[in-house]
Amino acid sequence: MKLRNTLMVAAAALMMAACDPGFEEDIVLSNSTSHSVTIVPSGDTELTLAAGEETVIKHHDGLGGASLEFGINAFAWYYGDSVVVRFDNSRQVTYHKDDTTGISPYNFSGQNYTYEEKRKESSPFKGNPYYGKLTFSITDEHYNAAQ
Repeated sequence: MKLRNTLMVAAAALMMAACDPGFEEDIVLSNSTSHSVTIVPSGDTELTLAAGEETVIKHHDGLGGASLEFGINAFAWYYGDSVVVRFDNSRQVTYHKDDTTGISPYNFSGQNYTYEEKRKESSPFKGNPYYGKLTFSITDEHYNAAQ
């Protein structure tokens, strides 16, 4: 009887796990300039990227599906109220959360963001976004805007 109950509990756990697809999400900063750059967000610790370097600032996984909305929320949390983009020659530019146009990191629909998504091609969960990657690219436009 005890073995039967254990098997039933194990089978129920497997069925529950099988009901929800898994996903992974990467939130990435990319330095597309020929300068090293330091990002100083008010919401987190600063990060320095070499010229041409890319790094994952947050990796998230769980049950459900990857989403652009999660990436946007993660970047907003990371930046906080403002973010300074400082280049290796001390030139810098500061963006505030109300700066939502142009090349601002807070312009989540701007050209500096790219979102990649991979979807399951077979059953179960065909079409479920199992991987997402939101990347913000620091470009020469940011360097030219810095003083």
